[in-house]
Amino acid sequence: MQQVDHTTGGDKLPSTIIQFIGDSDNEIQINQKYASLWNPKTRYVLLTGGRGSAKSFAASTWACYNLTNKDKWKILFTRYTLQTAHISIIPEFIEKIDLLNMESAVDATKTVIECPARNSSIIFSGIKTSSGNQTAKLKSIPGLNAFIVDEAEEFVVEQDFNTIDDSIRMPGLPNVVVIIMNPQDVEHWIWARWFEKSHRMIEIDGHQIPISTHPEVTHIHTTYLDNIRHLNPDYIAKIEKLKQENPEAYAHRYLGKWLDKKEGVIYPNWTEGAFDESLPYAYGLDFGFYPNPDGMCKVAVDQARKLVYLKEKCMQRNNQTKRSKVGF
Repeated sequence: MQQVDHTTGGDKLPSTIIQFIGDSDNEIQINQKYASLWNPKTRYVLLTGGRGSAKSFAASTWACYNLTNKDKWKILFTRYTLQTAHISIIPEFIEKIDLLNMESAVDATKTVIECPARNSSIIFSGIKTSSGNQTAKLKSIPGLNAFIVDEAEEFVVEQDFNTIDDSIRMPGLPNVVVIIMNPQDVEHWIWARWFEKSHRMIEIDGHQIPISTHPEVTHIHTTYLDNIRHLNPDYIAKIEKLKQENPEAYAHRYLGKWLDKKEGVIYPNWTEGAFDESLPYAYGLDFGFYPNPDGMCKVAVDQARKLVYLKEKCMQRNNQTKRSKVGF
């Protein structure tokens, strides 16, 4: 597949979007870096960056543009938890449709926005609801050709993503999967799938940021610096304060730098090695609730040397109490 350099802005936004870009607060303003979203060369389009980078704004504008300009598009918009789309999400989409001067062309309910003239629609759903995981239900929606995953850092189980991804297969239409996320730690499956063995580094405000070069994905990375003209001065001052006080936290939260280890871990200073079997030990058990697994570890403390030893004994999902067996 063709690889695109997403830092040079080689692609261009469509003229029907460009005409809405301007200085007025009533106009849609899309950074040129997102042009590759309107001209994807790959099935997967990954939008990463820090807070305030307008990733979700660009993706929702893209969805509204396709809803009102393309025939027979059926777009599934998801977040891992999305309980009240008609309150939290759909009004934002309607606002962008109004800015596109297409408000009279759409009908909206609590979970769907339709454009009857185009026979196109956007369906809104969470993955985890009060009635359980909705993955199996969502994969059965017929006619899907686009899948938007917002806040993808919350999708900790790759299979949930894969199940719905497999249903995006409409013949005769572009099949596009847009993934939006603030990068987390390198244990996330998105890092393993599209970054670990295929990335290059770019420098943003003195920090090295990885850009995926995987042939399956079009990667667009933006930060608050690309959107600074639309941010409140108080918000910018907050960012600048963190930049001075904690440069690494600034790089992660606002520049979209991946963490080597999970933020907020209890024991950041650890190494792999042999478990000291001469020490007294105990077992710790944590029952997981979906999608988290049940976890058990063996623990020993060397008080003289101030060392804690941990040995994983079990990390499994879908266990039944009477059937759970762990090799001690």
